Amino acid sequence: LPTARELDAFVVDEIDDTAMVDKPTFLMWISVSTLANMLILGLEVDLDCYHNCKDSDHAIWQSFDAILTIIAIAEIVIIFFSLGYWNFLTMPVAQFVDTEDNSKEPPFIDHPAWFNFKSELQRLARPFKQAMPGRTFNWFRLFDVLLVLLRVLGAWVVPVSGSAGVGLKYFSALRIMHIPRGVRKGQFNETFRELWLMLEGIQDTMRTVLFVVVLLCCILWTFAVAFTILAADDDVSSTDFEMKRADWSKDQYWGSVGSSFFTLFQVVTRDSTEYSVRPLFESDRVLTGLLMAAFLSITLLAALSTILGAVVESTLQSAKM
Repeated sequence: LPTARELDAFVVDEIDDTAMVDKPTFLMWISVSTLANMLILGLEVDLDCYHNCKDSDHAIWQSFDAILTIIAIAEIVIIFFSLGYWNFLTMPVAQFVDTEDNSKEPPFIDHPAWFNFKSELQRLARPFKQAMPGRTFNWFRLFDVLLVLLRVLGAWVVPVSGSAGVGLKYFSALRIMHIPRGVRKGQFNETFRELWLMLEGIQDTMRTVLFVVVLLCCILWTFAVAFTILAADDDVSSTDFEMKRADWSKDQYWGSVGSSFFTLFQVVTRDSTEYSVRPLFESDRVLTGLLMAAFLSITLLAALSTILGAVVESTLQSAKM
């Protein structure tokens, strides 16, 4: 795997900017059509008829489905004929340029199991590399084609056949992934620069967010065990918990580790903590107070603040570029 310094210096042989499909205008058009698709899908879910319906009740949504499906197919066809089938299915492999001496820098993952796994992947991919030297499959574009095919099936094929699965067209909402590409092309336009900085910050911090989420789940599970034991004390009965104002009973809040996990997740998100946590303080003020103080300090002040700091740092770095 490339090091962090190599990632900052990589060079990719991209499609020529003169290609129409790489023009900011075309990419922004795809972004606008994607937003329109999401808007229509949302309105259809809210306003469509579901019971005792006539064929005319679905006519307007069928018209929108036909228009959006034709637009999506036209976008794929334009990209295909502009690039050709070879550039449509594949893309150049990124070539990393080592501009500094990284001989003393440790590898990204230094473990024998990783190197064995990596060697096996390289062995399996060798026939494809020999057939496509210097290139790899464009998984982004292949996934986009799959989403368009699902929209065609959900909008035209499945309704005609009378089979279940009309909801396949809703997968086309995932084409929202085109928006960051369009915004990236328009980053030098003052209108979209702030949006580009925000999306760039989110993209650069996704790895940090993933690790924080995993760490947060471990913290929630650990404290869920402690609070479940505290609430299940033999000296404390369910009647000692004042749950008259709460929507649920004590056992639904703290009766199991899974219930306590979800309740603590509500505490992190500031959702109805008064009625779920307050009764625990009435049972054991000292122990509950210490556990809750430690829990809030670790989750809110440490783990979640790390995400905010990472986003701010990444945004400032992008703004300096």
